[in-house]
Amino acid sequence: MRKVQVHSLIIFNFRKVAAACLSAATALLITACSPSSEIKPFVEYAKTGQKYPVTINGTLGSITLTKQPERVVVLGAGAADIVAALGVQPLAVEHNTWGGDEQGYMPWFRAYLEKIGKPLPPTLTMFPELDAEKLVSLQPDLIIAPQSGLSADTYHLLSGFAPVIAHPHQPWLTTADEQLDIIAAALGRQSYAQRLKAETEAHFAAFRRRHPQLQGCTFAYIYSGGREANLSLYVIGEPRVDALIRLGLRMPPELEKMPLRPGTWSVSLGLENADKLNDADILFTWFNSEKDQSAAESRPLYREIKAVKRGSYIPLLDRSLAAAMYHISPLSAPWGIERLEPYLTKAAVYLPKKGRQ
Repeated sequence: MRKVQVHSLIIFNFRKVAAACLSAATALLITACSPSSEIKPFVEYAKTGQKYPVTINGTLGSITLTKQPERVVVLGAGAADIVAALGVQPLAVEHNTWGGDEQGYMPWFRAYLEKIGKPLPPTLTMFPELDAEKLVSLQPDLIIAPQSGLSADTYHLLSGFAPVIAHPHQPWLTTADEQLDIIAAALGRQSYAQRLKAETEAHFAAFRRRHPQLQGCTFAYIYSGGREANLSLYVIGEPRVDALIRLGLRMPPELEKMPLRPGTWSVSLGLENADKLNDADILFTWFNSEKDQSAAESRPLYREIKAVKRGSYIPLLDRSLAAAMYHISPLSAPWGIERLEPYLTKAAVYLPKKGRQ
C-alpha cells in the first residue's frame, strides 16, 4: 500500500479511484475556493432555516455542500467522537498512535460504539505518513479534519477526491465548540450540536460543584519531556488549558500575558525561567515515559518549582487521559473528567493553607 509524506508535495496517479470518487464528491460540492485573507464566518447558509446548501470556510479553502454527506472519513483530534455522537457512522477514522489502543481507537470512542451496538470503522494511518491511497479507495464524499495539522499540499491533494474540511483558522487550535458547530453544520445535525454542548458542559459544571476548594485556583500546564534546557507552557486557546479553565481553574495573570508567536499554542521557557511557574497553585504536565519523567524531575531548577516541591503537581503518564483532556469532545470529556478528578483531589490537599495564591 502506497503512503505519502504528510508535509511534502504529493503527486501521484489514482485515475481509477478518482473516477469513482469524483462523481460522489461533485454531487455534494459546488465550489472549492482558494485560501483568502478575507475574514469569513466558519459556517454560512445560503438560505435561512435550511440546512443546505451550507458553506464551510477555512484558511486552506472553502467548500459548499448541497446535501447531507453519506460517506464520511474523519481525521484529527476529537472529530470522530463528534461525528459518532451526532448519530453518523464514520466510514473510517484516524488511527490514534498516541493514546489509542493497539487497534488505534481511543477508549471512549470504542466504548461508545460498543454501547450503541455499532461496529468500529476501519482506521487510517496519518502519522508519520498519510495512507492516502487507502483513504481515496474508500470513496468518501466528505473528509472531516477541523482540529488537525493538514498541510496545504495534503489539503489540495485530498480535495481532488472529496470535499475537505480543515482547520478554520490555525492548525490544532480549533476549540471544542467550533469543531462541533462546523461538523454539525456539514452533517445537517445542528440541533444535535446544542444538546451535546449542554451535556458536555453539565459534566464540567458537576465537577465544579463537587470541588469548591479548587475553584479559582491557579494552574500552569507545561511540557517538560523534550529538550533538557527547555519548558513549553501551553496557553489559553490550547484545548488542554481551556478544559482546565472549564473545571474552574485559572491561569496566573503573568503567565496569561506571556507573548505568543502567531500560529503556536505554547510559549518556550528556558529551564532557568522555571520560577515563572511559581504563581501556579497546581502544575500539570505529561510525559511519554517514566524515563522522561525521571530526567525532568532530576533537574534542580525543576524540583524547585513551588508546586513540585509541595506536591500539587500532576505529571500524567496515561496517554489516553492526556489525550481525553485535549480532545474535549462529547465522548472524551466525561471519560477524562472522571479519571482526572482523583489527581486534582489529591493535589488540592497540598495547596497553600490560604487555598489560593
